[in-house]
Amino acid sequence: MTASSQSNKPLHKALSPAQLRELRQIITGYDAHDLDRLNKLIQDPETFSDEISQLLPLSIRKMVQKGDITLDDIQPLLEEALKNSIHNNPHKLADILFPIMMPAIRKAVSEDIKLMLDKVNSTLENSFSPRRIGWRLKSLFSGKSYAEIVLAHAYIYQVKQVFLIHKKTGLLLARVPEEGQDEVADADLVSSMLSAIKDFVQDSFQKDDSELDAINMADFTILIEQGPYAILAAIVEGNPPVELRGKMKESIEGIHINSAYELEHFQGDTTPFQINKSLLQNCVLQEAKPEKKRKPVALIVLAVVLIAALGYWGYHHWNRQSKFNKLLHAYHTTAGVFVSDAGRSGNLFYIKGLADPLAELPTPGSYALDKNQVRLQLMPFVSLDKEIVLKRITRLVKPPSSVQLGIGGDTLYVKGKADKAWIEKLKAYPYLPGVNHLQVMVQKPVSKKPKMRKILAIESQSYVFPYGVDQLDSTQQVSFKKLISDTKDILNFNMQADSVPIIVVRSYTSRKGNLPANERVAHARAMRFIRWMQQAGIPMEMLVPKVKFIEDLDSGNDSVRKVSFKVKYVKRDSL
Repeated sequence: MTASSQSNKPLHKALSPAQLRELRQIITGYDAHDLDRLNKLIQDPETFSDEISQLLPLSIRKMVQKGDITLDDIQPLLEEALKNSIHNNPHKLADILFPIMMPAIRKAVSEDIKLMLDKVNSTLENSFSPRRIGWRLKSLFSGKSYAEIVLAHAYIYQVKQVFLIHKKTGLLLARVPEEGQDEVADADLVSSMLSAIKDFVQDSFQKDDSELDAINMADFTILIEQGPYAILAAIVEGNPPVELRGKMKESIEGIHINSAYELEHFQGDTTPFQINKSLLQNCVLQEAKPEKKRKPVALIVLAVVLIAALGYWGYHHWNRQSKFNKLLHAYHTTAGVFVSDAGRSGNLFYIKGLADPLAELPTPGSYALDKNQVRLQLMPFVSLDKEIVLKRITRLVKPPSSVQLGIGGDTLYVKGKADKAWIEKLKAYPYLPGVNHLQVMVQKPVSKKPKMRKILAIESQSYVFPYGVDQLDSTQQVSFKKLISDTKDILNFNMQADSVPIIVVRSYTSRKGNLPANERVAHARAMRFIRWMQQAGIPMEMLVPKVKFIEDLDSGNDSVRKVSFKVKYVKRDSL
């Protein structure tokens, strides 16, 4: 082959593979292996992404340091990417945050439960102390609830100083004093003391994770909240509430968020931590006791007197009104009275209406009311109430005691016993007010003549006893039976009648001789005869013994041992 023919061939065909690799390395600086790796990166996006992911964070950091881009330029891109990721696959982000969020949630719940328990324990520990008993008594007389009294005493405190101390070195990073107060003279000494106490607790109990949370010193309490790299300490005067713990926890968490890098790589420079003073200032809290207000004693006394006066006036007013209401109810229910209006005018009560002259009007005095307090304005009228109509007819016709009058509808009923003259007079009345019909059911009285003959027959009987005889002979026994029969047939021994008959059993004797002895014998004879009549069925109440002396009689031929009878009618009330 000639030289000219070789010059016409392409270069990659003119050179051998070994020469080409050598030439490629001279030009690019990469051998075949490196070039093959670059080719795979270009052809395989996944492999290329893995390589770029290792360089991208460093590149971004370098660009931020040079000022080519700012965090404000990157933030929208990150927010948009995070938003799209959550929208497309929310479960993926949840899986990523699970190892971080779950411990945080558990810690938050644990802290809330601990806060609640601290409140409960704070109340229970003082429930039976003398101080709490005094608070309970105060709540009874002040009108405040027991819970308000407890809160008013339990939350009086004042935070004097707040320190931020580096946990590993024990150096003071920042401090904030109470408003208006100077800072502690040697704050570094305080921080060193707290670190020494913390180390002592850890060494004594041989636990690296022991956390000191409070130190009591006379009237002061040092509250401590520990974070991973720093300790927050607050010097409190008084009784700190559990809410202060919550403020300190929030502050120590915020400090670790703001200065996490500086706390982790602390080399002694405290300047970067001054930005956290606002978080420390949030813990400088205080609550002063409210000024005691003097009770307005005069106003209270005046109010009590006024209430008592109003109460008395109200009771007096109600009592009078109640009495008047009872009086008014009596007028409404009284026969022959019609009430058209009633009420109160000023200090007086009034009742207006109509009243029948025969109506029995209630009096104000019967209801404990002064008659001058009630004004009655009742016009007369004729009432048709049955009770008033019956009373008016009774006054008009004057019925005998044996007659009963009654009203049924517009009919007058007359019952009983009356003579013909009175019945005729009743029927002769041209008009009886309130009555349109008359129904007479009256029996005429029985003639007294047969009855009088029987009485005379009883009074005509007499019994003479011979001397030393106290029994009836056969003839006298027949006469005695006739006496008993006439007595039962004629005489009415009904004790409910207006008048009842009395049979006087008269036993005779003489004044001559021993007068008292004669009188006793005569009385015994009368009583013996009364027993015989009682045994025969005559009521004992209708038999009366009486001793008669023959010297007192007009006829001087009566026997001194005779028994006779006298019938009398007497009023039942006189028995």
